[in-house]
Amino acid sequence: MKRFIRILAVCSLMSLAMLKSAAGMTPAIRELKQPTFSRPAFALPGGSVSVELETTAEGRATAAAISPALEAGASMPVAIDAPLKAGSNSFEFKLPAQAAPGLYDLCVSFVAAGQDKQDCQRHAVSVVKSFDAPFTFVQITDYHMGDPRAERQFPGMDIAQVRIAALEAANRLNPSFVLITGDITAYTETYEWAYPAAVKEMLDHARVPLIIIPGNHDFYAYSDDNGVIQIDGRAIWPDFFGPTHTTLDFGPFRFICFNSYDWDSEPRNMNTAYQLKAGVTHTYGGTMSSAEFAWVRAAFDTIGDRTPVLVSHHGPRQFEPIPMQWCKDCLTQGKFMSLINKLEVPYYFYGHIHRNNVTKEKNTMAIATTSVGSDVDKNELWGIRVARASADRTITTEFIKLFDAPPMKK
Repeated sequence: MKRFIRILAVCSLMSLAMLKSAAGMTPAIRELKQPTFSRPAFALPGGSVSVELETTAEGRATAAAISPALEAGASMPVAIDAPLKAGSNSFEFKLPAQAAPGLYDLCVSFVAAGQDKQDCQRHAVSVVKSFDAPFTFVQITDYHMGDPRAERQFPGMDIAQVRIAALEAANRLNPSFVLITGDITAYTETYEWAYPAAVKEMLDHARVPLIIIPGNHDFYAYSDDNGVIQIDGRAIWPDFFGPTHTTLDFGPFRFICFNSYDWDSEPRNMNTAYQLKAGVTHTYGGTMSSAEFAWVRAAFDTIGDRTPVLVSHHGPRQFEPIPMQWCKDCLTQGKFMSLINKLEVPYYFYGHIHRNNVTKEKNTMAIATTSVGSDVDKNELWGIRVARASADRTITTEFIKLFDAPPMKK
């Protein structure tokens, strides 16, 4: 037992040494907070794009420019004259009418504290030919950058090939967008490189718009042995992927993409030594806090005649049945199921379980897709899901298997 405790203490110290250095990561999202590659703007040629820009001093936004993201092409500038205060600012600009449908990089130029500045985001604007159905979208889930489990399950395989194959398969389908439903990263000890590496890999290989939400692995925390948090994936997430939830109105549908791992830091804490000392436990299960629940309800309150589609990392059956042991105001699994039934949600897309599963929950079709970056069912292996949305407000889906056998390292 003493030997176990010594090993545990050494492991804790080693982990903390690695984790503290994560504070030096270069963020992927800086002044330009919206739109971004993980929450792009969708607009018709000549349509409006809403911008959120955060500055440390007063100034003015002076211009925006979009450039084709996937091929050579001239930048298309647009003049802007919007006053900026220190902090968060929102304004709009109109896309050039001649902008052809496709994916664009966005740069915003501004003056703050007398200095000329510019911030850019790749793949931040999708100019669409039409918002009308029919259209297709793709689900990719459980990306798990930095997760060793697949290579333990299949010794000698190269899980990076699977992640990249998933993005490239989505490209070939040319969907209106891709939903990436959480677990982009893996564990706290990998956050330092996994967050920036995941962003780079997605931008290097995706050629269609991405909408990205977090999973439980993205929001793990690690404390010292007294419970003081040293690194928190939830605190890192905004610098790489932006907000933890978003809505997308496309055709007759509203996609409500929310955070289903909405706990305080203690149940997200991965330090086993602290858990033993404090008598607390860690949970992988889902929940919504009262604030997240209010956001979801507000998304329904303004839905108009659109059909709702819920999107999260955890499915309704992966919510904690009794979350009160960690969170007094969090939604139980039973109340969440009642909410879905009351609001008559026809479709719910999720990941988390690393396998395919399509079930009917009263009036709701709950659709899970397997992982592209971790351990999986040996018969299914890894894959993505293509969904076809029709004008009659129905959605049909098909699972696309990426490999018949694990791809091996060269």
